[in-house]
Amino acid sequence: MNLKSIIVHQIDKQQNENATLNFRESELPLSDELSEFIFDIKKAYSKKTNRMWGVFNTDVQEYPYQNMIANYKNDRSQSFYNFSKEAVTHLKNLMSPIPQST
Repeated sequence: MNLKSIIVHQIDKQQNENATLNFRESELPLSDELSEFIFDIKKAYSKKTNRMWGVFNTDVQEYPYQNMIANYKNDRSQSFYNFSKEAVTHLKNLMSPIPQST
């Protein structure tokens, strides 16, 4: 897998509290070390026997993430940075009302 872009934003969420976002100001610079790190994370996740998986819901109004991805891939006028902020904001909004989520 070749990395084209990577950024890490932080969602800070404690049980029974609302989530807050801390956006990174820019993408991480790509390097061999970063590529190896991402490969190691993927390999570790693949070894788990009890990993969770999901599918995209067909209700794109209520579950818009698949449209966010399609719009980013099909309309390159949006930067990866802006896509990442939109996606992580959506995730934060999903987590906030769930008391147990962290």
